[in-house]
Amino acid sequence: MYVPGFGEASPEAKAAKHLHDFFTYVAVRIVSAQLESYNPEAYLELREFLDTNSVSDGDKFCAALMRRSSRHMNLGTK
Repeated sequence: MYVPGFGEASPEAKAAKHLHDFFTYVAVRIVSAQLESYNPEAYLELREFLDTNSVSDGDKFCAALMRRSSRHMNLGTK
């Protein structure tokens, strides 16, 4: 639904973007918790990555994570 007069995006589009970013954040937290007990080395690498990269934009975060290393790429594709 298009609502004129909102500038760059409608309220629905903004909400969809925020939900997408939030679900990415939740998924990263879940994977991080699973890795902590399952694969400590990958957990430490992911924590290092999280310390230097923000999850505020889910698409940018995932793209940067995939470029970082083959181990991170495997995390994102499983």
